[in-house]
Amino acid sequence: MNFLFTVIFTIIISLTQEGERVLREDNGQLTQHSDFIYHLEYHVPVQVYDRDTHIEIGLITRFDNQFVEIADTLFHRRRFRFISRPGY
Repeated sequence: MNFLFTVIFTIIISLTQEGERVLREDNGQLTQHSDFIYHLEYHVPVQVYDRDTHIEIGLITRFDNQFVEIADTLFHRRRFRFISRPGY
């Protein structure tokens, strides 16, 4: 049982560190499909911008190749910028 816990814990830490590394390189902006998966799975808040105007902040509830749903609102992935806000 300890072995299983260690393996699962190690995988989670590895995934978290990889996600943080990618986000640091992009200044927190979500651009890749994997960025959205990470924020959905780990419940990391996301801030939405329309150019330089803040629109919304919240958790991703679902997404696809075109839209991201946050706080019951759909945002088009090409029109809006999505910035990671861990700890919010």
